[in-house]
Amino acid sequence: MKGHNAAITHIIVCNKNAHIYSLSKDKVFKVWDLRHQSCVQTISRLQSLGPAPITGVFFCEYTHTLLMLASQIGVLEATSCDLNDGHITSHEKPIRAALYNENFNQVVSGCSDSVVCVWDLETGEKVIHFSRVHGDCEITAMVFDPTGRRLITGGRDGTIKIWNFNNGACLGELTSPDTCE
Repeated sequence: MKGHNAAITHIIVCNKNAHIYSLSKDKVFKVWDLRHQSCVQTISRLQSLGPAPITGVFFCEYTHTLLMLASQIGVLEATSCDLNDGHITSHEKPIRAALYNENFNQVVSGCSDSVVCVWDLETGEKVIHFSRVHGDCEITAMVFDPTGRRLITGGRDGTIKIWNFNNGACLGELTSPDTCE
């Protein structure tokens, strides 16, 4: 049984179909059968996601869809393993965070170019994007509020902003005085 040739960066276990999905630093994706303890598929064409490292991997057991986040979003579906079919160009710069919002069945991604994009998970279409979220500073963190209705972003400049991510309206900004560390 041959494993990866580079460090493994992401592992996802799917109990429903008894598979393990693994991704290595050299952008090789493998599907492992837990029952037979064997590799059932290897996909090594993920270089089309761009030169940036893959920073996030999300798997939806319901749709058997795998999202991979680098400077672009890669989508692999169980019905098709051809990355060109599901490949979506999303951001010019590396993606820093991506979140799934189950209230709206959307993925919200933010990149180091201070751009936020909202994606419809059913169609893969970009619903909205807003730029200069933190001015010229990159986005370094994102989270939804407990209700899942507001997006909260953190910037390299130390600011936190609260957004209505459905229309791109900034609802508030938290800044700290320069004396705060």
